[in-house]
Amino acid sequence: MKKLDLTPVEAGIALSTLVAFSDDNPSEEEGVIMRKYYRSADADSFQKKLEEAGYSYPSDLKTLFPVVIDTLKSVPVDFRLRTIAVGYLLARADGNVDQNEMQILSKAAAGLEVSLYDAKVFAEERLKEIDEVTGYEDYRAASFSGPVLELTLEEAGAALSILVGFSDDDPSDAEAAVMREYFPAESITSLFEKLKAAGVEYPDSLPETKESIKKTFSMASRDDQLRMLAIAWKVAAADGTIDELETGLIKEFCEELVIGLAEVKDYFKAVPE
Repeated sequence: MKKLDLTPVEAGIALSTLVAFSDDNPSEEEGVIMRKYYRSADADSFQKKLEEAGYSYPSDLKTLFPVVIDTLKSVPVDFRLRTIAVGYLLARADGNVDQNEMQILSKAAAGLEVSLYDAKVFAEERLKEIDEVTGYEDYRAASFSGPVLELTLEEAGAALSILVGFSDDDPSDAEAAVMREYFPAESITSLFEKLKAAGVEYPDSLPETKESIKKTFSMASRDDQLRMLAIAWKVAAADGTIDELETGLIKEFCEELVIGLAEVKDYFKAVPE
């Protein structure tokens, strides 16, 4: 096969095609997404370059991933976000988000140094259907404001556990003990310093931190995501009963990360004492 030289748009089409084929042949719903956000001329150009370089379609698609990353890593960050955003819509187009699809998107987001969470926000707030005349202008829209808090994984995990502790009432001694067991004192201290600096009132405005927590979790490995959710579940269970509000909060994060609550419960059993 010859070296494949793609434009950024063609690289975006390549990534979307990888996502669409990762679980099965693309569905009609996924085809609609592709036509909404990419020009047909660019799709044709991508196909032609594949053929000329000797790539078999779709069997050789997996080998395109490094080319996609190399092509897109130096383009404006908002175009990188747009590319991941389209892939995210493809992953959920048929109503069933497959883990293979999410793994490709997570790997691509990491390679392009963007947050999968920010790409989801782009998909929901800024992504526009393609205009054959003006082209790909949505990524040039005024930058949206991201979450106020930039949290480490430990700070985000502690923030979620604190939210769980406050969701039904003030945290009990047993719940506080679980938090101290799994989160270093310095992480708790730095979290509170960031809350104060951002003007987040404790505990009344704690729910405002949810988007920041989701952003941090979206950049973590699946094992780290499960671990943080399992610790939050352990906090919820610490006083002997798990309230519906606590369950609902953890479910919200599970849905955001495409993780089953059953997986969290199984992982919870394995969290070391």
